[in-house]
Amino acid sequence: MRLTKEQMTGDESVDNMILLACRLSRIQPNDLIGSCRVSKLVDVRCCVAKILRECFDLTQVETGKILCKDHATIHFYEKEHLVKIKYGYYSAIYNELKFFARNEGYEVDENNINKNADIENYKLEVFMLRAENKRLKSELKKVESIKKSLLSLSI
Repeated sequence: MRLTKEQMTGDESVDNMILLACRLSRIQPNDLIGSCRVSKLVDVRCCVAKILRECFDLTQVETGKILCKDHATIHFYEKEHLVKIKYGYYSAIYNELKFFARNEGYEVDENNINKNADIENYKLEVFMLRAENKRLKSELKKVESIKKSLLSLSI
């Protein structure tokens, strides 16, 4: 995975951090700086924006130029960071990026990050399956009620 000339910032540390964020979250750099609003991409953008502001001392405008966003969006990301940091997958990526940004040459253990992200994905999948199960049970009760009323008519 590489940044194109248009995506490069001119600062090798920033470019490496962006590539690491893409690797950890399994997204492409084009997606990171694109306009797609899928939650995973927004979370990674928010994380990268926070690291750029915190560790590289960039202004909101400079951070916005790197991520192809305006300064108001970067301001929004900073507020959202306070909410998102509570989520395991987000905080795992954020902590790895922050450690990487502050310790040049640090080798990231991607397996650990991916395991954390996988666990969060499994939790979400279990939640969705439980909701679907609850919905199906409700529909089954309706069918049983209709069946019971139809049987009483045939007698």
